[in-house]
Amino acid sequence: QIAHIGSWTLDLIANRLTWSDEVYQIFGFKPQEFNATYEAFLNAVYPDDRAAVDNAYSESVREAQAGYEIEHRIVRQGSGEVRHVHERCVHERDEAGSILRSVGIVQDITERKQIEEQLRSAENTYRNIFLNTQIGMFRTDIQTGLKMDANDAVAQFLGFRNREEMLATPFSIAERYVNPGDREKMIALLKANGKFTDFEAPFRRNDGTTIIMRFSGRLILDKGWLEGVSADITKERQAQDAIHRLTAELEQRVDERTKELHKSQLALLNVVDDLNENAKKLTIANESQEALNKELEAFSYSVSHDLRAPLRSIDGFSAALLEDYAGKLDKTGKDYLTRVRLAAHNMGELIDDLLKLSRVSRAGFRPAQVNLSEMVKEAINACAKTTAKAPKIQVLDGIMVNGDTALLRIAISNLIDNAFKFSAKEKNALVEFGTTQENGNTLYYVRDNGVGFDMTYASKLFAPFQRLHNFDEFPGTGVGLATVQRIIYRHGGKIWAKGKVNKGATFYFTLP
Repeated sequence: QIAHIGSWTLDLIANRLTWSDEVYQIFGFKPQEFNATYEAFLNAVYPDDRAAVDNAYSESVREAQAGYEIEHRIVRQGSGEVRHVHERCVHERDEAGSILRSVGIVQDITERKQIEEQLRSAENTYRNIFLNTQIGMFRTDIQTGLKMDANDAVAQFLGFRNREEMLATPFSIAERYVNPGDREKMIALLKANGKFTDFEAPFRRNDGTTIIMRFSGRLILDKGWLEGVSADITKERQAQDAIHRLTAELEQRVDERTKELHKSQLALLNVVDDLNENAKKLTIANESQEALNKELEAFSYSVSHDLRAPLRSIDGFSAALLEDYAGKLDKTGKDYLTRVRLAAHNMGELIDDLLKLSRVSRAGFRPAQVNLSEMVKEAINACAKTTAKAPKIQVLDGIMVNGDTALLRIAISNLIDNAFKFSAKEKNALVEFGTTQENGNTLYYVRDNGVGFDMTYASKLFAPFQRLHNFDEFPGTGVGLATVQRIIYRHGGKIWAKGKVNKGATFYFTLP
């Protein structure tokens, strides 16, 4: 039972088949529930094996053989499990050669079959690895150095096309060592330790070139074999050599640069001293500029106060003369007084514009996100309140820029005020604000279809006190566009204008 061996007897005289208990157990039958017959036995055999089993018995009977031996599969009763068995039968015959009975044994060899299958699978796996891996695998005779087996990787390392070509070529691995002493060192390690790892040596290939191999191996003492693995590390070694060369060159360059740097330290210290001196001068200049700005602010206030006082007196006395002595003044006298009042009023506006221009140059710059479209609309609404007939308005929405809100409001107000003023006499006046693209840059513009200007005099547009139109038709101080230009310049932008006489004008500007 331990060996899973049962026995059976087929009595041909009595036509009776007898099974031992172990046979019943192997086939999965219970003695009291199963009537052992040859037909019942065949039904328990795996379907694909039945013909072979039946033929083995029949041929041994028909051809007067002593018996037969066969391995086949069975299907166990109940569980349906497929098992492997080994059967052996011996016939007992009478003097005439007729079979009296057949005696046989049945052994369950399922576990052996499974082990054999595992061994075959492991052998196939190892064989596939051996043949297909990029790592060289080899076996040589330790005494002669003759090759016994190796895979394609080793063959290609040594310059052969494949394993078959290498094995068919008579040569000794020992002959391929560039330095015979390397093989002697390897054998000494092998004899001392029974194995070695990461041994490196140069080998000669078929074409005479040299490669560097790194390999590990072990001694199969009873057979005198050396088995091991190997790798071609020629490129790795070349890379290491290149790294060493480059490292040496780099160290040399660093040493040279260090010497140069040491030489230039004094010059650098001189530069630092110069920078420190310049920084001190810049601080003094900034302090001087700040003091100058304060003085200019005080002067501006003084100018504003000292000039406005006599202007108020001139305007006030002129108004009193017109009111109190109107009956004593002729038409020419009244006209003169009116002109005096108008000149005083214009002088006041000029003082205001000059002060604005001065403040624009000195004011602090506080950048922020500005909705330029909304700022334009506010300026338009302010102008519309003082205009008898408002022009048609076109404003592109959603234009956002980065700039100083207060300064940009002054610039936009001046541009919109000019557009209203110079298009006021047009029957279908139009004022536009929008953007356009030029060379990848955004240009902002304010456009009108008013009186325009002659491009010959475009250079005078932004100069203070310069006028291209008659004062009586288009009043103004001539400072507004100069103020706009200074604001745009403070933002790092540019401003220019294009126009035609009686065809309108367009003022373009950029903002970073």
